[in-house]
Amino acid sequence: MKHNEDVKIEFTCEWLRKADSDFFTAQLLHESGERYVYATTFHAQQAAEKYLKAFLIWHQIEFRKTHDIQELLNLAARIDHEIPDILREAVYSYAVRS
Repeated sequence: MKHNEDVKIEFTCEWLRKADSDFFTAQLLHESGERYVYATTFHAQQAAEKYLKAFLIWHQIEFRKTHDIQELLNLAARIDHEIPDILREAVYSYAVRS
């Protein structure tokens, strides 16, 4: 039987693997040129979202099914008060523009 800590680690790692995949896909698309700009920004947004969800899962903070990065950042700020407002604004405006 797995302990809660083992389940938490496994679940967090699963989200990190998914986030890494989106991040590396965004990098490859970006390097492939401007014609992939929409796919690049989509995968970059997906990576940011999944990294935030992994952070929340690690800290056992529940979140609803959402793609709202601002909402996820607000939840993350409850855990780590050092997440600067500028980061929240930059990520949110980047996702909205994309």
